[in-house]
Amino acid sequence: IFDYDETTGNSYGAAILNINFRGRDETIAGGFIKGNSDQYFLYYLNPWIYGDHISFGFQYENLSANHHTYEIIDNMNIFEFFSGFYIGNNHKFKFTTGYSSHQLDNNMGFIYKYLDARLSYKYDTRDIYLDPTKGMLLNFKINSQIGLSKTEDIYQFEFDGHSYTSVINDFPNPIFKYRFNIYMQKSPQDIPLFHKEYLGGYKLVKGYSKIPSENGNHEVNIEVDNYLLQSVSIQGTLIPRALRFSLFDKEIEVGSDFRLFFDYGIGARKEQKFDINNGIYGYGIGSTFFIDGSELNIDLAFNQ
Repeated sequence: IFDYDETTGNSYGAAILNINFRGRDETIAGGFIKGNSDQYFLYYLNPWIYGDHISFGFQYENLSANHHTYEIIDNMNIFEFFSGFYIGNNHKFKFTTGYSSHQLDNNMGFIYKYLDARLSYKYDTRDIYLDPTKGMLLNFKINSQIGLSKTEDIYQFEFDGHSYTSVINDFPNPIFKYRFNIYMQKSPQDIPLFHKEYLGGYKLVKGYSKIPSENGNHEVNIEVDNYLLQSVSIQGTLIPRALRFSLFDKEIEVGSDFRLFFDYGIGARKEQKFDINNGIYGYGIGSTFFIDGSELNIDLAFNQ
């Protein structure tokens, strides 16, 4: 395993993975990672335990991670069970329950402890899961973290919607993509450091760093508790994914797309309202390389 994060650096590890355990498409995995994050994990999933995509699984994770902004290590333990089911081809539900804890090394005398209950619903009409050309993907998530041992409760809600529209069917087959994402948190006290969100970075507003101090006049707009994000992009074919070559007697399909994008986000702290004056935007060009079902994204982004 090799993991790279633009803010925390490199980590290495090893794992054992079986995606057809007992010959029934069950997945079981276990391993470790060392480096800027130390992690041990065990994971199991049975996607067809009963009926129409009724699944069951569990995971255990022990993780010590360096915070990307502050010189603080978060020691986490997570143990949870999850199950889900489909209604037809488009409606997908997942339920998760378990226990999690966080201990920050700048306050070793206190451990944040939670009983977790999460519900997610996904409405999916995409024609292709990887690089769709039409349809939509709507994700709803509700998280309840019930605090134990003087830990305050936290409630979280997220909606993340994506739509895909084909503009022209002929080469380069441009696709118009729109994303709307809102994330909200509520707690009687301040939101803990490990639940803070960062508007900068490739996952939200590209062209900014996840490290607030690296964003000049926009430093105060990066670390937030809640946010609203909108993103538009045009993506088209650069190299058609019909190019194939053989590697160790396996045929590999490769291809590449180009894109133009614009991201806009507004963040707020727990008791603040969204203020358009605190919004940030980024724009740029990028490319996605497809290699046998996997993808690599490279973006060149600019900010205001």
